This record gives sequence, C-alpha cells and structure tokens, in this order.
Amino acid sequence: MNLDNPNPLTVKIARSELSTICRAVGVMEPKDSCEPHNLPLVVTVKQKTDADGEVRNEVKGYAKRETANGTRPPQNTNPTPPWKRG
Repeated sequence: MNLDNPNPLTVKIARSELSTICRAVGVMEPKDSCEPHNLPLVVTVKQKTDADGEVRNEVKGYAKRETANGTRPPQNTNPTPPWKRG
C-alpha cells in the first residue's frame, strides 16, 4: 500500500484500503503496522484480462471471516509469521 506517496489521492486510497482491512480483522486502531498481520479475513478477488490479454487478479474487497456458526475464529497469537513457522 502506498501510505507514503507524493500523490495525495494515492495515499487516500491506500488509507481507505487499510481501514477496510483493519475493520475486517477487528483491529480498529492499530498502534503498529504489524497488528493486522496474520489475522483471518476474506478477500474477494476478480480476474481481469488486461490489454495484452494477460489474466490478472484484482482485489475487489475485504470482509471479516466468520465460522459456520457465525462467530469469529480464534485470533492467532503466534507472533512468528506463517512462512517462518516449522
């Protein structure tokens, strides 16, 4: 996300997207940028064909992930990123 960019519109879009992600993972006022990391959420992705005929993924939205009974799944309290876990 372009939170630090000379173009104010780019920053506004990035802040809006980050806000949506934070709401989806239940981190309403993050004090650190890593707080929304490794938390479950649903990402809606649409495939789009560009001018060169290449199919690309385009993120269309974020939502909170709920279990089958309508409750939120337990939060991951493991600070180790998934790609570093053994």
